[in-house]
This record gives sequence, C-alpha cells and structure tokens, in this order.
Amino acid sequence: MEKGKKILAAGVVVTFISLFFTWINVLIVNLSGFSSDAVFLLAAIVYPAVAVFLKKRINKIGGFVSVGAGVLLILYFLAVIASEPMASPASGPFVAAIGLGIIAYGIIKDTGIPSETVPSA
Repeated sequence: MEKGKKILAAGVVVTFISLFFTWINVLIVNLSGFSSDAVFLLAAIVYPAVAVFLKKRINKIGGFVSVGAGVLLILYFLAVIASEPMASPASGPFVAAIGLGIIAYGIIKDTGIPSETVPSA
C-alpha cells in the first residue's frame, strides 16, 4: 500500500473513532457521535474509505468534495450545539476535523501508482 493510501486509511479510522468520543456536553449528560446524529459524518468519508478498501486511485475533486461536505457537517453541528442552551461541544467534533484533515492530506499524497511499480532510488 502506498503512502497516500496509508494516510487516507489513518484519516478514515480517526474520523470513525471520533464518533465514539463525546460530542455534546449538556449539564450531566454526555452524548457520543452516534447518539447525537453525528453519524451522518460517515456519509462524507464513504468515498475515501471505499477507495482505500478497493485500492483504487481517488479522484482529487471528488475526494475534496467529500472532505468539504464533512467539514460543513461539523461546522453545522457546532453551530447547532452553540445555539442550544446549556450545551457545549466536546472533543468529538474536533477529533473528526483532525481526521478529515488527515484524509485531505492523504488525497494530496495519493498518486494512484502502486508502490510495487515505483522504482526505488
């Protein structure tokens, strides 16, 4: 597996794991990403995850549209949390944003050439 695909896979894993973190703090109640409807973020990382799983070259425009949709979902989620009384965002949205950043970096590094065919120096 080439370097770009490894970075993409790491970003997908980080973003998925962020859903298990606390996303909303409301007084004594803490909600994870699954119970706070942040699970819709999975739709934004489907394309990069499938590209890694199938070992296909990721289309940079499609990949960045996917990551951009994820960023917009996180920003919308943070705006909704901020508008609720007594609610505050926890670590989940920020870990997901880091995961999306890792995915974006992996998209940049993905050349689509398998590492077995690249001559080493």
